[in-house]
Amino acid sequence: MSGWTGRGAVWAALALMGLSSVASFLFGRELAELAGMPLYLTGLWPIIVAATVFQAGLFYALLASTRDRGGSARWYFAGQLMLWVVVAVAGNTLILTQDVQRLSATVSVVVTSVPMLCLLICLYNTVIFLRARRPRRSDSAPAVRTPE
Repeated sequence: MSGWTGRGAVWAALALMGLSSVASFLFGRELAELAGMPLYLTGLWPIIVAATVFQAGLFYALLASTRDRGGSARWYFAGQLMLWVVVAVAGNTLILTQDVQRLSATVSVVVTSVPMLCLLICLYNTVIFLRARRPRRSDSAPAVRTPE
């Protein structure tokens, strides 16, 4: 794509990203509120989830653009992105179908534990990413010639 077509595609993508970010924030905040989180913390819930999704996407893009040694880390991040999409759709569906003012105790515990789970996932993602980016010993070691 070149010219105005390429610029139009970029602007359309940016507009969709902006609108989906706002909608995701509002739905996530409402879900945290329904789970019984204090109002001053409800805005943090969607930011934490979005940061985790962003990290998984960034690491996937960085590994996909380089030679991934083994490929398993790239598939891990791709699977994680798909999982987070399913979680987001399930959370938004829960908000839209909820008739009562509060969620059940079990669902509230799950929703309020998501930020801690995101922290653990981000730490684990960082370890996997750094290990995947580290060159193998055989790649970095100079070839040694044996005398004949």
